[in-house]
Amino acid sequence: MALTILQRKLESDITSKKLLRGAQQLQDFAYSYPDRNRIMGGNAHNDTVNWLKKELESTSYYDVTLQPFSNFVQVSGAVNSFTVDGQAINATLYEYSNSTEGVITAPLVAVSNFGCEASDYPATLAGNIALVSRGSCDFGLKSALAGGAGAVGAVIYNNVAAISAGTLGPPPRAEGPYVATVGIPQALGQTYVSQLAGGATLTASLDVLTDIQVVTTSNVLATSKCGDKNNQLALGAHTDSVGAGPGINDDGSGTVGILNVAKALAKYNVKNAVTFGFWSGEESGLLGSTYFVESLTPEESLKIRAYLNFDMIGELDLTAV
Repeated sequence: MALTILQRKLESDITSKKLLRGAQQLQDFAYSYPDRNRIMGGNAHNDTVNWLKKELESTSYYDVTLQPFSNFVQVSGAVNSFTVDGQAINATLYEYSNSTEGVITAPLVAVSNFGCEASDYPATLAGNIALVSRGSCDFGLKSALAGGAGAVGAVIYNNVAAISAGTLGPPPRAEGPYVATVGIPQALGQTYVSQLAGGATLTASLDVLTDIQVVTTSNVLATSKCGDKNNQLALGAHTDSVGAGPGINDDGSGTVGILNVAKALAKYNVKNAVTFGFWSGEESGLLGSTYFVESLTPEESLKIRAYLNFDMIGELDLTAV
């Protein structure tokens, strides 16, 4: 019964007003700068990291540290144009795609299977643009294998109806250099494959511009000073957004949610230590959480008995709009 009362007290301390205040703070950080986002290593993301550290330290309940690491981040990127036989095609840009040197024009060459093996890429691909199906392996491997085969670009068509999009993951890749890589819908890709199989020649023109830089960013780690350090519960959320916006749900909701849990928990003693991890670089390929795990010694990793991840826990109430 006592545990139930404590649970209710803890829950009652996490109010919608506090959650909304935190979400507004994240949006204010983003909107303080022209790009209006919180991408890894950007000004608004750095503000987010510093704010979280300050908020957690203010409780005096946690040992709070920043865990810095460096990696590539795509600061900006755009598909300036993409045409096939003169027809403009709506295509999405894969994160970490290389830029083209202006407009490149070359035939489309279909790649066998799902393009997950070097043998899937024909010798005729050199100097041309690879047409690859999504599936079976990550996007970055497809782009790198295309680059390794001498392609000047890659077009990945989806394996479902929607347009294909995502991240290639940070370079470098042992399989080859990334090429300019864009995504198109499944139906369009299958049409091109069918036409090429019938002997047609399809000429594509592609103009892609990206700005990729190495930046230093930080995870924020907070472990309760009380509780058994050999039996830890870990909770995590990522603090960065995509470039398209401030990321108030993805993952501002998770960030603000577990921050409020951490602040509410600071009123109580816990039997087992609790660690909160606020990860950077999730949108660029789980960079921060991966760095944290890989930095643990085997002995340290065994002390974490369970991990709970909180990503996009917000909900839009359309009846209130």
